[in-house]
Amino acid sequence: MELNFNIDGLPLHKSTKQQFWPILCVVSNLADQSPFIVALYFGHKKPPLEEYLCDFINELKIYLKDGLVLNNTIIKITVRSFCCDMPARCFVKNVMNHNSYSGCDKCSVRGDIKNKRMIFCNLTADLRTTESFEILTDSYHKGSSPLSKLPVDMMTAFPIDYMHSVCLGVMRKLLFLWRDKGKPYGIKNIIDVNTLILELRPYWPAEFNRKPRSLSELEHWKATEYRQFLLYVGPIVLKKKLPHTILCNFLLLKFGISILLNENLNKSYNQYADKLLRLFVKHAIAIYSKEFCVYNVHSLIHLSKDAKIFNTLNTINCFAFETFLGSLKNLLRKPNLPLEQIVRPYEEL
Repeated sequence: MELNFNIDGLPLHKSTKQQFWPILCVVSNLADQSPFIVALYFGHKKPPLEEYLCDFINELKIYLKDGLVLNNTIIKITVRSFCCDMPARCFVKNVMNHNSYSGCDKCSVRGDIKNKRMIFCNLTADLRTTESFEILTDSYHKGSSPLSKLPVDMMTAFPIDYMHSVCLGVMRKLLFLWRDKGKPYGIKNIIDVNTLILELRPYWPAEFNRKPRSLSELEHWKATEYRQFLLYVGPIVLKKKLPHTILCNFLLLKFGISILLNENLNKSYNQYADKLLRLFVKHAIAIYSKEFCVYNVHSLIHLSKDAKIFNTLNTINCFAFETFLGSLKNLLRKPNLPLEQIVRPYEEL
């Protein structure tokens, strides 16, 4: 059994600091890809790292060593990945956050501050290695991570989550830039684009969770809608609506990500996808200025390596986990005793 874990904070109410910190799991090589709860912390702030992970690590070490006995058969257990957004990855790895000078968890790039933004324009910095992580080589490390007690590679087991970095990060950033009429890289006629998007709705396949929405509702789009625009809607509705250079730059991103999401294409064209994404970042800096190259944009140059390790980005993202967190939050019927409200239904199973 190959396990994908997810660790994240879940604010419960806008009016309080109450929050859950669940540890979720998916068995990646089973047909049922539904997440389940491994552990659940409740408090009013981020949990102490050692205390939070201690029981989880001790129990997991036993399963990794002895396996799981099922019907008199010993099933081998392995950790495939920890799929987390960047803040949660930094928390559990006990390293600096993405807005620090040493903010990239894949390479040793040194950030610069530009108009109060931390940017990472160097695309050729040395990659971080398992060995450098183990000996805590630079200021990127706050200290050792409790997870390093597990027999996992602390570099390769923590892939970049494209849901947050690409969909909610880069694609969202681009759309807000393009929607600004006062910029030279903006959409020529936003009304025409919105009309084209809405004309797609009656013919939109049922396989998609959501029908396309107009750009006037960008603030309310979900991650799946940004993904949908990147892979399907954008190339259709933006033709002749964006300056040619901007459109070509967008297509570099679209095709690079499309390759990495397709297991068969990724096997044959992983290096080509890497070239496309590096070109996108390089040209985007020239188009939108250096301020554009924040962590999410910089992280594009590392996606192909993760896709090569895991065969595709499709099995190392937070989409299923985020959906589960939403359903978890929906179990709460009142603000009092939130932990009991979650645990009780599981006890009844």
